[in-house]
Parts: sequence; structure tokens; C-alpha cells
Amino acid sequence: MTDPIILTTLGQLPVSVYGLILAAGVGLGCLWMFLNTRHAGLPADTVVRFALWAIPLGLIGGRLLFVALRWSLIVNELGWEQIFRVWDGGFALFGVVPGCLLAALFCAHRMHISAADLLDTAAPGAALALAFARFAEFFTLQGIGRPVDTAAFQWFPLAIRDGYGDWLLPVFFWEGIAALIIAWLAARALRGKQRRPYDAVCVFLLGLGVTQVLLESLRTDDILRLGLVKVSQLAAMVCVLAVAVRWIVPAIHAKCASLRIGLCGAGILIGVGLCVGIEFGLDKSTIPNIILYLVMALVLAGIAALVGRLRRMTEAKIVNE
Repeated sequence: MTDPIILTTLGQLPVSVYGLILAAGVGLGCLWMFLNTRHAGLPADTVVRFALWAIPLGLIGGRLLFVALRWSLIVNELGWEQIFRVWDGGFALFGVVPGCLLAALFCAHRMHISAADLLDTAAPGAALALAFARFAEFFTLQGIGRPVDTAAFQWFPLAIRDGYGDWLLPVFFWEGIAALIIAWLAARALRGKQRRPYDAVCVFLLGLGVTQVLLESLRTDDILRLGLVKVSQLAAMVCVLAVAVRWIVPAIHAKCASLRIGLCGAGILIGVGLCVGIEFGLDKSTIPNIILYLVMALVLAGIAALVGRLRRMTEAKIVNE
């Protein structure tokens, strides 16, 4: 990993390797969305019109959340003008996500198309763009985790040297791999024969949620917090619960077995509680952290499975009727 590499400047705006990779990811994500528009029955200009909403609103949302959580540093110490120096960095992923969701609603309303189709079509490309953003963190000092002290594990992708020669966990790489897997799963959901509204975007949000709860826990770099709580972990869990509610409500309306719905819901809530307990138990418990992380990963996989079970339960009930 290196300090940000500046290639040139456009006026006062620096052009960095990170920025170019991120722009390439957004471009490829838009291209993938364009290739999916015909399958979803959307107009050919949907991608351009959506991008004109999503890029500015996503950036504004990401910047606003970052500034709100770093208000004392950015405004009180550096001054108001620092808010607008976006080229210096400072965006929160879970501020970008609601900005893009809002953009989809605006765009769908203006174009008189289905917001569900628009979001489902955008989901695989959004995950691909996120993967590029994560991999691009190699050219920054972000996305790093705990020190890797065992010599046998001091090789990429298990560890990476920072600018001081220390071996650290390359969380950014595993976040990128996770985003690629999410992109593939969202694409499968989009083209599934029994696709229901919001299937692909739910896969995106669920995948992002369960992976970020774990991977954000591994990060030790510039972390946004509310007190002791990591904001990204909190937002990731909100995404998971939102997708769970998305399928609990139609399961109830479809008159699925109340006991089965209740057991799935209870299992999800218990899993959330376990993840919270594990997070606060790290470095404070006598149990090795590696064991706690493995348990957290299994719990998160169980949560994802229960949410998937709710979806399949609803689908089976509808098909039988």
C-alpha cells in the first residue's frame, strides 16, 4: 500500500490512480446496467438518466454522512471550506447507498417506470463499482486491518506491507472479493425465472450487510464511530434487517405459517444480538479473536440463510395458490 498517487491535476483538482480506478468501476457498472435494461424491459436511456441522479446524490449522501460524523475535525478545526474539498477524500459508503436509492425513486418517478425494475437492474453494476472502489484502496492508506505477526501468513492476500514495512490484514481486498460475489448473486437474481420485485437489490443489500458487519470489524484504519459503535457496522445491520422485513411482510400477507415466520424472525434477531455481543467481546474476552470472528461469520451466514428462507417461503406459498 502507498500514499495516494497523483498523476496530474485539472485546475485545482488532483487526478489520482484511486480516482481513475473508481471512475472505471462506475463506468463498467453503468455499462452492465445498460446491458440489463432490455432484460428488465426498461428504456435504453434509463442508465444515463439514472446516472445523472445517482452520481451526484450518492456523492452528496456519502459526503454529508462523513462530515456529520467528523464535524469537530472538519468544521471546527479545518474550517467550513473543508466541507467542499471533496478531492481530499472523505465519503461514507452507507451515505452513498441511500443517496443512490433516492436517485432511483426520483428517476423512476420522472420516467414513469418501475422503481423495483430500476433498482434491480442497477444492483449488479453497483456491486461491481463497489468492488473497483475497494480494490483501488490499495493506492491509499485505507482498508487495512490488524497486524499479521505470524511469519507463515505474511503473504498476499493474507497480509500486505504498509508504508512502514509492517504486515497488515488487507481488508480492502476481501471487501472487493465480497463485492464481486454480491455482483454475481445480484445478476443471478435479476435474471431468475421467478424474480419478484426488488429481488436483486435485496441480494445486494443483504450481501453488503452481512459481509460488512464482519469486514468492518476487521478494519483498524479511519473508522467512523458514534461513541463506541462503528457506524458502518450499524448501517450494515440495518440493511440486513430491512431485507428481512421486506420478506416478512409478504410472508404474513401470503398467510404463511405464523410459527415458521416467527422462528425465522426470532433467529435473525438472536443472530443480530450475538454479533453485537461478539463485537464488544473482541479483545476483552479470554476467547481468541480468531474464534470469535469465525463464530461471527457463521452467525452472519445463518442470518442470511434465514432471510433467504423467508423469501422462499413466500414464493412457495404464492406458487401453490
